[in-house]
Amino acid sequence: MPRRHRAAGSSTLLHLLQHASFTGTAVAALGVDRFGTPPPARFLVTVAGVACIGITGAVLGALLTFAPGSLTPGATTLDQQLAGVLLWAWGGLVSVGAAATVTLVALGRADRSVSRRSAPGAPAPVEP
Repeated sequence: MPRRHRAAGSSTLLHLLQHASFTGTAVAALGVDRFGTPPPARFLVTVAGVACIGITGAVLGALLTFAPGSLTPGATTLDQQLAGVLLWAWGGLVSVGAAATVTLVALGRADRSVSRRSAPGAPAPVEP
């Protein structure tokens, strides 16, 4: 186990800083998505972020599940495999839910955009 990971497990302050860095990374990623990306590309950036997070969890879960022995001292192989399956399965479900939410939001925005253009009193679209 890496030295820094062991240190974070033995110190409450380091453990809290570790979680703060996770939260900060997520907030920074959302900030780039919401404020730093032009609207047409925003959907693609969000989908790419959800895919990267989902793939990371799936790979880590698979590694924990199919490792030949325990990767952490003090843990049994069975505990590690159970943790891997939970990370893989629940992480996958969360990723699918996030992807579905992103898609539904994008479709809702597209539908509202089309509705505004075809609302009564709105100028008719010009056909080429």
